Amino acid sequence: MSSSDGGKSWKNIALSGEVDFHTLETVGDEIYGADSGSGQLMYSSDAGKSWVKRGANTFSDIALNPKGKGSVLAIKDGKLHRSTNALKSSKQIDLPFQIGSIDWIDGSLIAAAGKDLYQSSNAGTTWKKLASLPASIGIITQSSQLIAVVVGGAIYASTNKGKTFKKYQSK
Repeated sequence: MSSSDGGKSWKNIALSGEVDFHTLETVGDEIYGADSGSGQLMYSSDAGKSWVKRGANTFSDIALNPKGKGSVLAIKDGKLHRSTNALKSSKQIDLPFQIGSIDWIDGSLIAAAGKDLYQSSNAGTTWKKLASLPASIGIITQSSQLIAVVVGGAIYASTNKGKTFKKYQSK
Protein backbone atom coordinates (compact mmCIF):
# COMPACT_ATOMS: atom_id res chain seq x y z
CA MET A 1 0.00 0.00 0.00
CA SER A 2 1.08 3.57 -0.57
CA SER A 3 0.11 6.92 0.89
CA SER A 4 0.91 10.30 -0.62
CA ASP A 5 -0.81 12.34 2.11
CA GLY A 6 1.03 11.33 5.26
CA GLY A 7 -1.09 8.23 5.92
CA LYS A 8 -4.55 9.85 5.78
CA SER A 9 -5.51 7.66 2.83
CA TRP A 10 -3.96 4.54 1.30
CA LYS A 11 -3.86 3.05 -2.19
CA ASN A 12 -3.30 -0.65 -2.83
CA ILE A 13 -0.21 -1.26 -4.98
CA ALA A 14 0.25 -5.06 -4.87
CA LEU A 15 0.14 -8.22 -2.70
CA SER A 16 -2.73 -7.03 -0.49
CA GLY A 17 -3.77 -9.94 1.72
CA GLU A 18 -1.03 -12.15 0.22
CA VAL A 19 1.99 -11.24 2.35
CA ASP A 20 2.65 -9.91 5.84
CA PHE A 21 5.78 -7.79 5.68
CA HIS A 22 7.37 -7.40 9.10
CA THR A 23 10.49 -5.91 7.59
CA LEU A 24 10.61 -3.37 4.77
CA GLU A 25 13.62 -1.43 3.55
CA THR A 26 13.42 1.03 0.72
CA VAL A 27 15.48 3.50 -1.27
CA GLY A 28 14.09 5.15 -4.39
CA ASP A 29 11.92 2.60 -6.24
CA GLU A 30 13.65 -0.40 -4.63
CA ILE A 31 11.92 -2.27 -1.81
CA TYR A 32 13.12 -5.34 0.08
CA GLY A 33 10.65 -7.09 2.34
CA ALA A 34 10.61 -10.14 4.60
CA ASP A 35 7.25 -11.93 4.51
CA SER A 36 6.59 -13.30 7.99
CA GLY A 37 4.06 -15.83 6.70
CA SER A 38 6.21 -17.61 4.11
CA GLY A 39 9.62 -16.61 5.45
CA GLN A 40 10.54 -15.38 1.97
CA LEU A 41 12.76 -12.40 1.22
CA MET A 42 11.12 -10.41 -1.56
CA TYR A 43 12.35 -7.64 -3.86
CA SER A 44 10.67 -4.96 -5.95
CA SER A 45 12.52 -2.65 -8.32
CA ASP A 46 9.41 -0.67 -9.33
CA ALA A 47 8.08 0.81 -6.06
CA GLY A 48 6.14 -2.33 -5.13
CA LYS A 49 4.14 -2.87 -8.33
CA SER A 50 5.81 -6.24 -8.99
CA TRP A 51 7.79 -8.54 -6.69
CA VAL A 52 10.27 -11.41 -7.01
CA LYS A 53 11.16 -13.93 -4.32
CA ARG A 54 14.79 -14.20 -3.29
CA GLY A 55 14.40 -17.39 -1.24
CA ALA A 56 14.18 -17.90 2.50
CA ASN A 57 15.08 -14.78 4.43
CA THR A 58 18.29 -15.59 6.34
CA PHE A 59 19.22 -11.97 7.05
CA SER A 60 18.54 -10.22 10.36
CA ASP A 61 18.94 -6.72 8.89
CA ILE A 62 19.61 -5.15 5.50
CA ALA A 63 20.75 -1.71 4.37
CA LEU A 64 20.33 -0.41 0.84
CA ASN A 65 22.99 1.65 -0.85
CA PRO A 66 21.33 5.00 -1.62
CA LYS A 67 23.66 5.45 -4.61
CA GLY A 68 23.51 2.06 -6.32
CA LYS A 69 20.47 0.13 -7.49
CA GLY A 70 20.68 -3.49 -6.36
CA SER A 71 23.57 -2.70 -4.00
CA VAL A 72 22.83 -4.02 -0.51
CA LEU A 73 24.61 -4.88 2.73
CA ALA A 74 22.96 -7.54 4.88
CA ILE A 75 23.64 -9.23 8.21
CA LYS A 76 23.56 -13.01 8.55
CA ASP A 77 24.63 -14.59 11.85
CA GLY A 78 26.54 -11.43 12.81
CA LYS A 79 28.50 -11.42 9.55
CA LEU A 80 28.23 -8.70 6.93
CA HIS A 81 27.34 -9.69 3.36
CA ARG A 82 27.48 -7.55 0.22
CA SER A 83 25.25 -7.93 -2.82
CA THR A 84 25.37 -5.98 -6.06
CA ASN A 85 22.49 -7.87 -7.70
CA ALA A 86 19.53 -7.17 -5.37
CA LEU A 87 20.32 -10.17 -3.14
CA LYS A 88 20.23 -12.80 -5.89
CA SER A 89 23.59 -13.65 -4.36
CA SER A 90 25.89 -12.16 -1.72
CA LYS A 91 29.48 -12.40 -0.57
CA GLN A 92 30.65 -12.23 3.03
CA ILE A 93 32.85 -9.29 4.03
CA ASP A 94 35.44 -10.16 6.67
CA LEU A 95 35.31 -7.83 9.66
CA PRO A 96 37.02 -7.97 13.06
CA PHE A 97 33.64 -7.59 14.82
CA GLN A 98 30.14 -9.11 14.73
CA ILE A 99 27.35 -6.81 13.50
CA GLY A 100 23.87 -6.74 15.01
CA SER A 101 22.21 -3.84 13.18
CA ILE A 102 22.98 -1.64 10.18
CA ASP A 103 21.59 1.54 8.60
CA TRP A 104 22.56 3.44 5.45
CA ILE A 105 21.56 6.87 4.26
CA ASP A 106 23.29 9.08 1.73
CA GLY A 107 26.73 9.83 3.13
CA SER A 108 26.48 7.65 6.26
CA LEU A 109 26.67 3.90 6.79
CA ILE A 110 26.53 2.89 10.46
CA ALA A 111 26.62 -0.51 12.16
CA ALA A 112 26.18 -1.71 15.73
CA ALA A 113 28.56 -4.34 17.10
CA GLY A 114 27.79 -5.10 20.73
CA LYS A 115 27.93 -1.78 22.54
CA ASP A 116 30.05 -0.13 19.83
CA LEU A 117 28.81 1.94 16.92
CA TYR A 118 30.91 1.97 13.74
CA GLN A 119 30.77 4.13 10.62
CA SER A 120 31.98 3.54 7.09
CA SER A 121 32.48 6.17 4.42
CA ASN A 122 33.32 3.67 1.65
CA ALA A 123 30.28 1.35 1.44
CA GLY A 124 31.47 -0.96 4.21
CA THR A 125 35.01 -1.67 3.02
CA THR A 126 36.62 -0.04 6.06
CA TRP A 127 35.13 1.05 9.40
CA LYS A 128 35.98 3.44 12.22
CA LYS A 129 34.57 3.30 15.73
CA LEU A 130 32.13 6.16 16.18
CA ALA A 131 31.05 5.66 19.81
CA SER A 132 30.63 3.18 22.65
CA LEU A 133 27.35 2.98 24.53
CA PRO A 134 26.86 1.59 28.08
CA ALA A 135 25.42 -1.76 26.91
CA SER A 136 24.67 -3.75 23.77
CA ILE A 137 22.94 -1.79 21.01
CA GLY A 138 19.70 -3.19 19.62
CA ILE A 139 18.22 -1.13 16.82
CA ILE A 140 19.88 1.80 15.04
CA THR A 141 18.43 4.42 12.72
CA GLN A 142 19.55 7.75 11.37
CA SER A 143 18.63 10.83 9.40
CA SER A 144 20.84 13.65 8.18
CA GLN A 145 20.42 15.39 11.57
CA LEU A 146 20.13 12.50 14.05
CA ILE A 147 21.53 9.08 14.95
CA ALA A 148 19.32 7.10 17.35
CA VAL A 149 20.08 3.75 18.99
CA VAL A 150 18.09 1.54 21.34
CA VAL A 151 20.02 0.25 24.34
CA GLY A 152 17.91 -1.84 26.71
CA GLY A 153 14.85 0.25 27.64
CA ALA A 154 16.42 3.55 26.61
CA ILE A 155 16.99 5.49 23.43
CA TYR A 156 20.28 7.31 22.94
CA ALA A 157 20.35 10.10 20.37
CA SER A 158 23.16 12.10 18.80
CA THR A 159 22.70 15.36 16.94
CA ASN A 160 26.42 15.80 16.25
CA LYS A 161 27.10 12.82 13.96
CA GLY A 162 27.84 10.40 16.83
CA LYS A 163 30.36 12.44 18.80
CA THR A 164 28.10 12.45 21.88
CA PHE A 165 24.83 10.73 22.79
CA LYS A 166 22.04 11.83 25.14
CA LYS A 167 19.96 9.19 26.96
CA TYR A 168 16.15 9.25 26.79
CA GLN A 169 14.61 6.82 29.28
CA SER A 170 11.07 5.51 28.85
CA LYS A 171 8.76 6.46 31.72
